[in-house]
Amino acid sequence: ELMSEDDQADPKLGPTIAQKFADAKVAGVVGHLNSGVTIPASAVYNQAGIPMVSGSATNPKLTEQGFKVVFRTVGRDDQQGPAVAQYLGGMKLKKVAIVDDATAYGEGLANEVEKTLKASGVTVVAREKTNDKATDFKAILTKMKGRSPDAIFYGGMDATGGPMLKQARELGIKAVFSFGDG
Repeated sequence: ELMSEDDQADPKLGPTIAQKFADAKVAGVVGHLNSGVTIPASAVYNQAGIPMVSGSATNPKLTEQGFKVVFRTVGRDDQQGPAVAQYLGGMKLKKVAIVDDATAYGEGLANEVEKTLKASGVTVVAREKTNDKATDFKAILTKMKGRSPDAIFYGGMDATGGPMLKQARELGIKAVFSFGDG
């Protein structure tokens, strides 16, 4: 029998839902979607001995906890971040601006991109934060525009990345936009 719950991408709901599944003695869990929810929920699954497989949580902390019942099927931020940075570096870009959504996923991935860009000699001209509920990015983008980046990397999900890109183009920002798998 399939049980499903919506954690609403809320780190506080993850452990509550995990406990509900543990109390129901489920055989295993496929989920959660994002690292910020998956990491705290994984502690509950570990305690209950319930196998959990995430197909999307990329923050290294998830599997570095050492839990024997926690698995992921995708690369980690510390693999994905350098790959994105190498791609940008291969474009011969000199100046990159970075913004993230302050979630475990977005910030973790942006940190890895920044670290690799700097190590390869690319100048990070701005590092900004927003949040995963934001809809207006014009203040951040205006700041970035003033620094004339060749590219902008966004660590976050598509629900905020798409509107950010649209607003950047409305402001006349022609920089290459780059995102992670979110």
